Amino acid sequence: MTRAVWVKADDTVGDWDDRRARITAALEAGADWVLVDEDDVERVHELGDINVAAFRTDGNVTLVDDIDEAEDETGDAATRADAIVVGKNGEGDATIDLPEDFSGSADLSTLRRDGDFDRGAYVRILGTEY
Repeated sequence: MTRAVWVKADDTVGDWDDRRARITAALEAGADWVLVDEDDVERVHELGDINVAAFRTDGNVTLVDDIDEAEDETGDAATRADAIVVGKNGEGDATIDLPEDFSGSADLSTLRRDGDFDRGAYVRILGTEY
């Protein structure tokens, strides 16, 4: 098993200045990954060379008029995260109740549908069902 140091620097940390300070400290300390909100991915890439995981909180539904155009709008490498993480503002942190049957899980559906990404789940342990 390979070990990695992760630093969480999402909006719960504070404003961008607070998050930037935490990310900079992570870079200087040699952390392997930083976990941020999707909106911060590009800014984190500008700070330095670190793997960036982003919370995916947009649910599992995307409406588009032209699928080819939508797929082209995925952004360049600088704006894309190295991994996506579900669970924030979802089932993982109990914002949404866990379904009785995991086949109805919005978080798991999101993990299954997104293309060429490493994937992960954020879970707050609130009880035995988690």
